[in-house]
Amino acid sequence: MAYDRIADAVNARVRRLEHPDPRFLRYASPVPVHVDHTAILEAPETRVTTLDNGLRVATESSLSSRTATVGVWIDAGSRYETEEAAGVAHFVEHMLFKGTGTRSAGQLEQEIEDMGGHLNAYTSREQTTYYAKVLDKDVPRAMSVLADILQDSKLEDNRIERERGVILREMEEVQGQSEEVIFDHLHATAFQYTSLGRPILGSADNVKSITKKNLIDYIQKHYTASRMVITAAGAVKHDDIVQQAKELFKSLPTDPTTTNMLVAEQPAIFTGSEVCILL
Repeated sequence: MAYDRIADAVNARVRRLEHPDPRFLRYASPVPVHVDHTAILEAPETRVTTLDNGLRVATESSLSSRTATVGVWIDAGSRYETEEAAGVAHFVEHMLFKGTGTRSAGQLEQEIEDMGGHLNAYTSREQTTYYAKVLDKDVPRAMSVLADILQDSKLEDNRIERERGVILREMEEVQGQSEEVIFDHLHATAFQYTSLGRPILGSADNVKSITKKNLIDYIQKHYTASRMVITAAGAVKHDDIVQQAKELFKSLPTDPTTTNMLVAEQPAIFTGSEVCILL
């Protein structure tokens, strides 16, 4: 009864504006208009093929386009690190751009620049992604670059030390970004004392102590074919990407560990709690 009286009182005071400010409307008019779903209905079909080694290939073809984005999505992120090596997932991402057995760091940069393309990567708590945006004619070259960095990165000692300093400076910069700090604290509060509650970059002490063996062990355990998806969208043909994936991604690690096994070993349990931060 009390709730009904409160609801009636609120409704009595709420009135519909004749000319509401459109900035505060979900739609362009007070009354939602018919939404055209043509664009969604005409979206290209997503085709998926699983190769013999467990690697999946997913594409959406728009052959009228002149550009394409190709990438490798890996079911691995900071969540799957050990406490002692927290930060290694992000460290690996940095190192894979620092030279391979056939391309130096400078040659990698030059090759992408010559294509007029864009090569990038990011690490999150539950996935790591490497991708390239290129013209249609350069898709095979972009696929070659991605395959090379993921399977043949050299991880040279001097490069590791140099990148260690880069990551430590990045951590200092992140501490000045309120949004990043808040989300790190949010995860730490929600998933206390679990891997999902740790920051993606790890701690400064961990970054200072991560070794080449830590990097290799992480790659061998988590960068496996069954936990990867080769993606391509734009000016691509599914069968072409499948064939390129078969030819290029032949040397991926074969560790049988699945993410389900890892989550069972290190469950991330949500903890209802509250934290106050003074910024």
